[in-house]
Amino acid sequence: MLAVKSISGEYYLRGHLHSLPAGLISMGGAEFVYVRHESGMETLTATGPLIEPIVVEVCEVISYCYIN
Repeated sequence: MLAVKSISGEYYLRGHLHSLPAGLISMGGAEFVYVRHESGMETLTATGPLIEPIVVEVCEVISYCYIN
């Protein structure tokens, strides 16, 4: 389970355990695509630079790929 918040503590994704539907989410000044797969896996993808830092909280085992 993923949760994303600003450094000031405001949740963009899964704040107070509320889920958002899959789709575009604006976080940290960038547009992210959020997908929940039937398998239960979640993905967040963004192409563009962040304007402000974000905090990604992971509540399960993950695999990730950072492409620079």
